[in-house]
Amino acid sequence: MDTWDARGPGGRAEQRLERIVPRHCPLPTPAPFALVLDPSYLAPRIARRTLGRWLLELSCPTQFVEDVKLIVDELVTNVVVHARTPVRVLASVDDGRLRHEVHDGSPAPPVVDPHPGHSGFGLRLVGVLADDWGWEPVPGGKYVWTELRFADPAGG
Repeated sequence: MDTWDARGPGGRAEQRLERIVPRHCPLPTPAPFALVLDPSYLAPRIARRTLGRWLLELSCPTQFVEDVKLIVDELVTNVVVHARTPVRVLASVDDGRLRHEVHDGSPAPPVVDPHPGHSGFGLRLVGVLADDWGWEPVPGGKYVWTELRFADPAGG
């Protein structure tokens, strides 16, 4: 993954990244959306298209779906490139909010590169697009989670 601890000081993206704390309640298994992929170059595309279609079927706003597709593409790409293990994508939508997890078999924590070159922007992008995100260790690996709101739960 990247080479900089997400809790470092800095601008807006870094401020959002420093909120990585273990406060996420894991999704139930099976989640309403679940996808398991081999760590191949096709995995990010399959995850992006499948999750995007599922969200559109739930009538989520188009721009919201595009943001989620970018996030899942980045997270699955990180698994394929760095963890090289099967990928499990879980998601649920409730009360105008998407909860999303990408599981892999590596215990290594995600980190953000402070000086990205031609690559290394993925977790920065996740930090900018998601309302909240973080990661949790689990037996046999970890998962990176995001939460994004697309509607006011009060309906207003």
